Amino acid sequence: MIKANIIKPEKASEEISCDDCKIKYSSEDYTTLYKSKKIIYSDIRVPGTTYVLCLCHDCLFKYVKHASGGKETKLIMLDDGKEFHFKFDPDDLNK
Repeated sequence: MIKANIIKPEKASEEISCDDCKIKYSSEDYTTLYKSKKIIYSDIRVPGTTYVLCLCHDCLFKYVKHASGGKETKLIMLDDGKEFHFKFDPDDLNK
């Protein structure tokens, strides 16, 4: 199971960037893109460590695919205390 916390634009610093692909936006631009449902950033704790990654939605799915080891896994997205549960099948990204 993998948990990711959605980063709301109002909680982001002046600039937000993905730790993997390095795509970054100002807080103002992220707010616009978030409200338009174009991009979402999430924090994800790397299992077994205290390290937290900030990932854009595209890199989040790549991370889940890699972390799943090719097996179906659960992804829980946390948003303002609400949990959204998904089953993630890594083969779906190959279609």
